[in-house]
Amino acid sequence: MAISVKNVLYISPNSYVGGAEKFIITACKEHDKNTHLKSAILFFSEGPGPQLARSFNIKTVVLTKSFRLSKPIKYLRAAWELRKIFKELRPDYIHLSMPYSVIACFIPMIGLKAKKIWFQHGPVGGRLDRIASFIPLDAIFYNSNDTKKRHLESVPFSYSNIKHFVINLGVEIIESKDKKKNSKIFFSSVGRICKSKGQLLTLQAISKLKDIKGISDKIHLNIVGTANSPSDLKYLKELQDFCHKNIIESLVTFLGHQDDMRSVYKSTDILIHTPNIPEAFGLVIAEAMANKILVIGPDLGGVRDILIHHKTGIVFPITQNEDDIVHLSELIMEIANNFSSENSIYQKYINNAFDLITSKYSLKSMNTQLENAYDQL
Repeated sequence: MAISVKNVLYISPNSYVGGAEKFIITACKEHDKNTHLKSAILFFSEGPGPQLARSFNIKTVVLTKSFRLSKPIKYLRAAWELRKIFKELRPDYIHLSMPYSVIACFIPMIGLKAKKIWFQHGPVGGRLDRIASFIPLDAIFYNSNDTKKRHLESVPFSYSNIKHFVINLGVEIIESKDKKKNSKIFFSSVGRICKSKGQLLTLQAISKLKDIKGISDKIHLNIVGTANSPSDLKYLKELQDFCHKNIIESLVTFLGHQDDMRSVYKSTDILIHTPNIPEAFGLVIAEAMANKILVIGPDLGGVRDILIHHKTGIVFPITQNEDDIVHLSELIMEIANNFSSENSIYQKYINNAFDLITSKYSLKSMNTQLENAYDQL
């Protein structure tokens, strides 16, 4: 019996490559491995996201004119173009990433038979979330149980006739890892450079250890990520100035954006992730676990789905006060004094985390969950 092929159109309002954009591109790559779903991505503007999608031979469409919802004339022109694209591509499913795309595509989607899905990547509860909640949809996908819980608590009414699915985001599983032999213990902080990611807290903790003999000469911190907006660039300068003022430049390297994250993870012993707001999932943590890296992370948001204290890593409670600096510096010092490939406790955490990611967060598992969810609509 022939299997009917369905078309799914992923829509991204952002042109950069963040967690949501990485998910969309990965999903399309996985769909292309079978004939059940044919996928394409529509970006609202040109940038690194469309460029990366094209590099994988993913069908990529970019709006010809930029717009903002706050500019009605420009938006109506974009809405007309969106409508033409929808009619040309004739998708069976329209997968809307972020509330902005849900709102922007509401008018162009009127009357279409396509199933309309909002993928709620978080953060949740903002003004755009509340507006998007009033738009008729067939389903909402979530990237963690925590995201689903907080979203349903934040909307101003109870949903009816909408299906809800939690999709575990998939990461590439590294079956074997030829880890670089480091003379020091390398900590890495990975993610966009911005205040909500909390890189300053990690630097403050490192600063407290700079004069402790036997510690400062055995640790090094790599900060991986870029600053995109003016406020992010200002924060990056604040981080760099802090390193200079506190004389820890020899202990910290700003690596910027890295295309080859495998190489970064291969030379990383411990991932430090200290955001100061709840994250929807924590893709960076899952990637580190898949690369058999010990993780220190927060007791916040969707991270709880995978980071379990003294089982799959080390949970660091963030309280937003000065005690955080002391606690984190003490934790780094304890690990620096005891970390080795022979340490059975840390290796147990690493192996438990790897087993969890392999069983529930592989790319194949993510694709199966996605396709099963589409089939139920």
